[in-house]
Amino acid sequence: MIKKEKKDNKKYYTTYQSDKYGLVENIYNPVNKESKFASARGGVVKYHDSLIDGENKIMPLKASSDIIKTNLLRLPSGIGEYGEVKQLFSEIKSYINSYVELHSSFVDVVACFVMTTWLFDQFQVVPYLRVIGNFGSGKTRFLDIVGNICYKPIFVGGSTSLASVFRLVDCFKGTLVFDEADFRFTDARSDVTKILNSGHTRGYPVTRTEQSKDGEFIVKSYDVFGPKILASRERFTDQALESRCLSQNMMPLNKLSKPETLPKNFNEEVLKIRNRLLKFRFDHYQVDMKASTLLADLDIPRLKQTGSSLAMIAELIDKKVSKKLRTI
Repeated sequence: MIKKEKKDNKKYYTTYQSDKYGLVENIYNPVNKESKFASARGGVVKYHDSLIDGENKIMPLKASSDIIKTNLLRLPSGIGEYGEVKQLFSEIKSYINSYVELHSSFVDVVACFVMTTWLFDQFQVVPYLRVIGNFGSGKTRFLDIVGNICYKPIFVGGSTSLASVFRLVDCFKGTLVFDEADFRFTDARSDVTKILNSGHTRGYPVTRTEQSKDGEFIVKSYDVFGPKILASRERFTDQALESRCLSQNMMPLNKLSKPETLPKNFNEEVLKIRNRLLKFRFDHYQVDMKASTLLADLDIPRLKQTGSSLAMIAELIDKKVSKKLRTI
């Protein structure tokens, strides 16, 4: 009797949902180099090496994968505690102020944006956060500090192939952190504009014609929806893309009022905040995000649309934050 080969039904995810497990997120502990799943259904925190769902074995990313080893994708290490939502918001602001020189009103926007990234898949439209400045203005520091505490940040730069950019976003569905986003070459600039314009609103994938192994041409769609943090030297010429960005000009730093280098405990500090934000995601993932009335009287439809998710998160944080965001 010939034995049938057992099918390998392993499937790898960084985020997974099912009726059996609810929402499950990939975590990675850099100390013991373990990659697991975390869940917090009904307030009960559980950690899983893998999940069985039907015939499939659901697996987290391998701890040995280059994606984790090279820090391309940055994950929480567990589920933390944060007290009240406004306390978490204040902690994020304090963290940002420790390392980056920004106008106080923009710090509120940035902190609110960070929290929005952890619930972005609850919204139809998400804004982009963008800083503009020349060499020495602190753009890269801004990306490093803010990007590190966003939901599943994917760090890429101007040297990254655009084909890999939309594949990364489609695969991991996190926050794209894009340095030097103003490509000098026309074809690259055109392609990145398409990715960014499509990724602002749910349901507008990027399509590409690709050749299969047998030579057949097939059309593939990539879901590029999600929050993005951009750093560029100048504004985009595409006005539609400009309208999707919450922007701040970075000025050259004449004197250093922030640490020139990050402290040795920086990664530990980041992980604590990331873990608390993971708890925030679990706590509010099933919360009905009702349309905010905060921007109801704005006369600019695109601005109202772009800021709607931030406005909902601001109301979740605190009424004072909500009112302040309206005046910025």
